[in-house]
Amino acid sequence: MGDFHFIVRHALTGVILLVFVLIGVYITDETLWELSLDRLSQNLKDVSSLVPLVVTAPVIGIAIQGVYVAYLHVRRAAFTDPARRQVADRIKTMPTELKKFGMPDQVASMYDESFASAPIDPLFVWLYHTEAEAHLIEWARRRRSYHYLGVSWAIAAILGLVIGALMSLIFHLNSHQTLNRYYVIAFLIIFSAAWTSGTLWMAKVMKRDVDVMELTWSCASLYPKFKELISKQDDKSAE
Repeated sequence: MGDFHFIVRHALTGVILLVFVLIGVYITDETLWELSLDRLSQNLKDVSSLVPLVVTAPVIGIAIQGVYVAYLHVRRAAFTDPARRQVADRIKTMPTELKKFGMPDQVASMYDESFASAPIDPLFVWLYHTEAEAHLIEWARRRRSYHYLGVSWAIAAILGLVIGALMSLIFHLNSHQTLNRYYVIAFLIIFSAAWTSGTLWMAKVMKRDVDVMELTWSCASLYPKFKELISKQDDKSAE
């Protein structure tokens, strides 16, 4: 059910972008609008011609959400809520405390350095998915997914209008033979380079988060006192 919801959500975002592309074309160029309608009506007569749309729509949605998430990461505003900070700050003190319970200095130093430079989200995720009840996790996941859905739909609408206007401009320039083919090639090369760089960067971020979460799990599994100490108040906070 989760994967189905994921695909449908992103497909709807892709469809919204395509709808607003048509709206942008309608606003800016009547001739291109009529050509677009003719092409669309022809495609609707043949169901097989809709296959590229069905495949492309979720990809567009995923790309739009990816751009938004990347923007949050660049601004250091992704998953930085107080709950995550509280949990992460507590976990980062664990290696020092675990030395009192038999953790070797070298191992403690390794965990300490890794936790100190780690993003806070995977540290929180380890404890959250270990301790929170399934229905609470699902509720939070749904709420967060609708947050992304709202933002993605807004981006899709604005981006669709811009693309529609640009398509009209390109159509107009091309009809007057003033559009240099090399400009189009240059744009496609820049777009491809930006797309590849973005996907590689996102892949690196995702792998880093997984590595940190697994490192946290390894510390908790090898040193059972870990989880006990997380929930234990220190002397200052107890006073």
